[in-house]
Amino acid sequence: MHVKNTVLAMAATVLLLTGCAADAKKPIVASEQDVVAAPASHISIAKISGGSNETVVFSEKEQVEAFKRAVQTAQELPGILNVSAADYAFTITLQLEARKYLLWLGPSEQQGMIMNAKETHKGYALTTAATAELLQLVEADARLDNAL
Repeated sequence: MHVKNTVLAMAATVLLLTGCAADAKKPIVASEQDVVAAPASHISIAKISGGSNETVVFSEKEQVEAFKRAVQTAQELPGILNVSAADYAFTITLQLEARKYLLWLGPSEQQGMIMNAKETHKGYALTTAATAELLQLVEADARLDNAL
């Protein structure tokens, strides 16, 4: 009986280690903070509210980094949110996946907000610096800056 338990324990350990090793080989971006560490090729953004639904692609390094910084420095808002429709939707295209976010960014706001499109009950407040940086990028493109 003791030998049987030892064999079962060893088999369970081997299976556990094999499963962990398989996961370790598969680099997955697991959290919002990991977006910054993962290489990103471009940002796709479209105006949702009152826009033309045209998608604009930002691919310059400084533009991509601005969006990544905004995600990295955003602070989770407490509670479950019930908000109006977002102004924009943007996607950060990483090496192995794409992350979709909703963005609230109006000209009169001091602080914007983002929300992971898969977790619409959680919002993240942008810093005033990130808000200003994203607002500048959006305002610089006439396809996005139509009657914010």
